[in-house]
Amino acid sequence: MARMVQCVKLGREAEGLDEPPFDSPLGQKIYESVSKEAWAQWQDHMKILLNEYRLQPCARTPGFHRAADG
Repeated sequence: MARMVQCVKLGREAEGLDEPPFDSPLGQKIYESVSKEAWAQWQDHMKILLNEYRLQPCARTPGFHRAADG
């Protein structure tokens, strides 16, 4: 039987994700409160944003670094 969650996006109970999308507290929070359907909607929207703004999440920006990078 599928794991059900109270989805914060859809506002109703729906089938939950099979596993957390990230290995972090944020990934765990998404796993506990976002449904498969809502996560699929986010992934589709994310593709639109990446293409529209020509974003490259894996590319490094010159002069920009995270505090953890030193």
